[in-house]
Amino acid sequence: MQGLFGVLIGTFLIGLREGLEAALIVSIVGAFLKRNGQPIRPMFAGVASAVLISVAVGVRLNLFATSLSQAQQEMMETAS
Repeated sequence: MQGLFGVLIGTFLIGLREGLEAALIVSIVGAFLKRNGQPIRPMFAGVASAVLISVAVGVRLNLFATSLSQAQQEMMETAS
């Protein structure tokens, strides 16, 4: 898989794997809390806030990257 399609598939698979891993961890923590009689609502509030913060940081980084010159954007992509 070469080119843009290969990059998109690779990025999609990495995102899918990370999402499944996060869901597994959240479900394990939720099962532990439920088994011990603890409320799980604060856990879901934490998950929701983490998602919102992640989206906000992603949007901010995207806006920052688009304000850079082409050479600076290439340097930023190389560093990540």
